[in-house]
Amino acid sequence: GAELHLGHSEAICPSDLPSASRASGTCPIDGKEWEDVDDMPPHLRRPVGSKYLTMVDVTRVHFIPVHWCQCEDAEAYPIQLLREKLFPATFEKPSTTFTFAVLDDFMRDNLECRTTRMNYYSKLRWITSAVFPHLVPVS
Repeated sequence: GAELHLGHSEAICPSDLPSASRASGTCPIDGKEWEDVDDMPPHLRRPVGSKYLTMVDVTRVHFIPVHWCQCEDAEAYPIQLLREKLFPATFEKPSTTFTFAVLDDFMRDNLECRTTRMNYYSKLRWITSAVFPHLVPVS
């Protein structure tokens, strides 16, 4: 149920869509209904009908609905993420972010244990879902 609201100190942006359209079960973009995939564990389901970020943290890989500030004087999306202490994987259209905690943890693992990026992310996939690590996306 957690959502990330950017640009207004974690408050809802005044120009954001009303929450009723997001919770109705109908996608506000194309108006089609959606259904959950029954064989997927709940924490691995991506939010349907809303924009979301794949957030990589030391605790696991999270899929969090995101609400960007859409005000006239809003900062660029990467700046909004950086203000919340999230590092975007790309500065064009960020869809994956890393917490500074996971970046620090990877740096320590890499310097001390020579852990590669692939092996470190594989570890995070196992932390996220020990039973279904193959269901965690490779970002």
